[in-house]
Amino acid sequence: YNYTAQFIHLPFGLTIQDRSTLAIEGGTYRAHYANKHVSLVQCSGISLALSNHGTLSITHNTMQVPGVIVIDEWLLQIVYMERAPLTVSGSSTLSISHNTMQVLHVTVSGSWALQTVDLNGGVLALSVSSTVSISNNTVTATNINIGGSWYWYTIDSRDGFTTVDSNSTLSISHATTHVSDVTTGGEFLWCTLIAVRAAITVSASSTLSIIRNDISASNLDVSADLYVYELHAINTPVTVHTGSLLTISNTTSVVTNVKVGGSWHWVTYYPADKPNSDTTIRNDSSLTISNNSATASRVSVGSIWLWFTVYANISPLTITASSIMSITDNVMLASDVRKVGSFMWFYVLHSLSRSFAVTDNSTFIIAHIRMEMTDVSGAGDWTWAALYSAIAPSLAISTLSTISVSNVNMVATNAVLKRELLAILFYSKSTPISITTGSTLTISNNSMLSSNVNAWRGFYWYGLYNTDSAAYVITTGSTLAISSNSLTTSTGGGSVIARLVSMSKSGVRQLGTNNGSVCIMHSSCSDADSKGVYLCGDDMTGGVTNPQGLTFDCTLPPTTPPTTTASPWSPSNQYNSQG
Repeated sequence: YNYTAQFIHLPFGLTIQDRSTLAIEGGTYRAHYANKHVSLVQCSGISLALSNHGTLSITHNTMQVPGVIVIDEWLLQIVYMERAPLTVSGSSTLSISHNTMQVLHVTVSGSWALQTVDLNGGVLALSVSSTVSISNNTVTATNINIGGSWYWYTIDSRDGFTTVDSNSTLSISHATTHVSDVTTGGEFLWCTLIAVRAAITVSASSTLSIIRNDISASNLDVSADLYVYELHAINTPVTVHTGSLLTISNTTSVVTNVKVGGSWHWVTYYPADKPNSDTTIRNDSSLTISNNSATASRVSVGSIWLWFTVYANISPLTITASSIMSITDNVMLASDVRKVGSFMWFYVLHSLSRSFAVTDNSTFIIAHIRMEMTDVSGAGDWTWAALYSAIAPSLAISTLSTISVSNVNMVATNAVLKRELLAILFYSKSTPISITTGSTLTISNNSMLSSNVNAWRGFYWYGLYNTDSAAYVITTGSTLAISSNSLTTSTGGGSVIARLVSMSKSGVRQLGTNNGSVCIMHSSCSDADSKGVYLCGDDMTGGVTNPQGLTFDCTLPPTTPPTTTASPWSPSNQYNSQG
């Protein structure tokens, strides 16, 4: 009953060095009912160390778990580092590739953890042109009944650190995962890379990449909460610096026929919940989240549904020193959403309670995003946002830096909501915003198409929405530009309120002070049913102060309004007849 099976056991650790190679290849391993903890390779002792062109290759192995009944908890792993650090240095390589895990007809009375690499020792360190590649692995799990919870990780790192340094690469790629006919009595947490009470550092022209992984899941019945993440950092700072790259790209997730008793959190990058989960991109480095596709159909969620690309929850974001953070070319599609018991939040970026700074010739970009939801029934609020910043001490764009939100296309079709639908391009609540020293905030070429949507408490669309006494200051040659955005609605009932700029209930504002400028042009709203576009323009009822002269500077290159709009926006002459 308590038997632990390690097909390859390294009880005293292992060192591979000086162009030596250990290959674990081509085996077929079968676990049976007595195995409580199953691992293909278990390393105990001092460490697993690769140095000076050393190579460890774990490839083309098959782990089969047919028809197992497990009483209590169960662990199934390819590599288990039992309190032993894993170090790869001096142009060395660790390759875990083309392995297959087949899990069929399994019943677990307790909880189950399925991991490709379990860093129980907490340390994964790459240095000096070294590589760790986890690629082309396949997992198939069918007819799974778990009394407790199911935890599924590619890399699980706790109480230590992961460093990728000096032209090294950590890559998780080309994984294929098929899951079907699963029932859990607890939660289901599925994550490509999870780090808990740890640190992730990518430095000195190095790369951490999560790319081209495919997930398909069908017929899931999760009694508690469902969590799906690509990179989840809990109480773990993430730092990318000195010409380095962190990328999550070209992943595909398709989820069909899902029943969740609790909440569903679906997040690409989630630095979470603790004050020291800072994300810092600095010194000519990049964080890129691009070309990812997520599709959900036949969905029922008992409580909350959160679907975010980046969820910076109580975690500061800093992009500085000629660095870039980009979220581009991603697709989020949902159809046949049969029930959501509470609110639905679908955001590209959610920044909560901590500062968000883009400084020193740096750039933050949200572009070419498609968010499309069809046949939706919800009991709570439904909020969409491209960039959402709430209850934060500051959102600062300074010293020739840019935040750009463009080509975000939101489509809602056939929805009945018992509360309101909100679609917001840039939302700031209780967050002072400053754009200074030649910097720019641009909201352009975005569209919202609503068809047959019945929101009992109304449909609200905002380009820029700021509320709750958070000052907006645009100074020293900086620009706020809002252009070529469109809203087209055909409602199935309920009122429509559209505001390109809303600062109601937000107290004193300082717009365009000290040679700052504001440009609002080429935007439009169309309500096909004429049921009440309340205002397509600006709402400054919170008051605007302008001690040094408000200027509207539309010298930006003119753009053609989207062809789907009915007519150009006619600006209010409240401030300037030129808009």
